[in-house]
Amino acid sequence: MPIPNLLPDVELIVRDHLVGFAEVAAIVGTDAAGEVRVFTRLPDPPPAGPFVRLRRLPSPPVRARPLWLDAAAVQLDCYGGGQRQANRLAETVRAALDQLADGAVTEGVATGVDQGAMGYLPDPDLLTERGGARERYIVDVTVYTHPER
Repeated sequence: MPIPNLLPDVELIVRDHLVGFAEVAAIVGTDAAGEVRVFTRLPDPPPAGPFVRLRRLPSPPVRARPLWLDAAAVQLDCYGGGQRQANRLAETVRAALDQLADGAVTEGVATGVDQGAMGYLPDPDLLTERGGARERYIVDVTVYTHPER
């Protein structure tokens, strides 16, 4: 018997949406394999150019029973070659996510996105060629999804 109401994989939904958004793809470019540089796991070694890393943070569904509507907290780390490029990437990601709503997506249905905090926070764990912290803006959103009917 199939398990009812499996919630969609929000990381897959957000990644696929950003990869398909031409303005995001134009900023981050592609890796050696031709993949747009939007990741759910940081590659080793990390890309030298701009990229986005996203991850779902611990967050409860809207209601536990019935398990139907998910409110997934997602953090997007937007890295650039400088503060300005990281900022433009973060703002472009926010604009792209505003268009992720009201329709079928990779898996399930996306019903809305609430924009959360955005801030400049260089990443001391990723160093530039000169040894400084890598330029990064962090974007927080809540993505609402549910299974297909």
